[in-house]
Amino acid sequence: MSPMMIKMLLHYYACARDYRDEVPAQHANSEAVKEAIEQFLAWELIIGLLPDHAWKSQDPSTRLSQYAIAGRGRAMVEAYKAIRLPVIQWVQP
Repeated sequence: MSPMMIKMLLHYYACARDYRDEVPAQHANSEAVKEAIEQFLAWELIIGLLPDHAWKSQDPSTRLSQYAIAGRGRAMVEAYKAIRLPVIQWVQP
């Protein structure tokens, strides 16, 4: 999973607004973002809440996310949160 995909998954885990409404339009409409969303749906990490036409017809400044985190996505984020960061330990030779 790419760093962008991890960032997107964390966004859907933590935020009620859609990732595409929070980033610049050039990035939101990029193929990378579209492919990531398709992959998340295929992997069942997120679920669709609204069809495209209903979501796009709402005012972007007030609309909520078109997608929500699914159980598998929540489990993946919890696994990321459980990863311990490496710590440098200095020892005398």
